[in-house]
Amino acid sequence: MTASERPPLERTARFEKMANRVTAKPDIELRNVDKVSIEEIFRLGVLHDGIRLLTSEIRFPILGQVVPRVEIEITGPGFEKKVTVRVNQNSPFFFDGMSVKARINGEDREVAATQFVDEKRARPACTTSACCARTACAASSLGGDGPGT
Repeated sequence: MTASERPPLERTARFEKMANRVTAKPDIELRNVDKVSIEEIFRLGVLHDGIRLLTSEIRFPILGQVVPRVEIEITGPGFEKKVTVRVNQNSPFFFDGMSVKARINGEDREVAATQFVDEKRARPACTTSACCARTACAASSLGGDGPGT
């Protein structure tokens, strides 16, 4: 049976099943959650699975990395740690720029987190082609006049 011979109802049902699997938050099953702080659970989880981005306000390094990585700072009561995490659009951890969210043991959980940008190591964003020509910055290798143009 070819794709055009299939009944439309079967295609629609299959598409809906696939769409629900992609958009639904995966549930993470963990034991002994009460023995560890939620911030530490999220820190270890994002280190293992990476983060799924829910915002476009993230700065990526442009230094030839194959897998984009961002440095985030997870904070909570008596907790403040920086971690470098992979961007993974299949991750059960969602980062929106202000927090990391996940569904753990059937319950939606969230911790405060922001992107950490080390200004000493980060290249300044250029805005003109003169800057790119003068400093040979990373934006010129993209063929543009710098970020935002």
